[in-house]
Amino acid sequence: KKQELSSLILELKTELAEFPESQKEHAKSIADFTKISLDEAIRNEKDNELMSIAISGLNSSVRHFEASHINLTKITNSITGLLSNLGI
Repeated sequence: KKQELSSLILELKTELAEFPESQKEHAKSIADFTKISLDEAIRNEKDNELMSIAISGLNSSVRHFEASHINLTKITNSITGLLSNLGI
């Protein structure tokens, strides 16, 4: 799972790097919510409420791009799905 997650993170970084300059703030928001979600996932003392908030923020930040950046949506859905499958 760790390898799969690492691969998804690389795909996400590549996808976000291709955002036009006018959407860089949105790209940063997606990257930040992804990092927060991952940080919450690897904490020793899990807080399901904080994890839920982080994933909700990630999903909300991507929702705007569902039509224009389909691959971005697929990647973030895979990340959140993987985190959920880990029992988080």
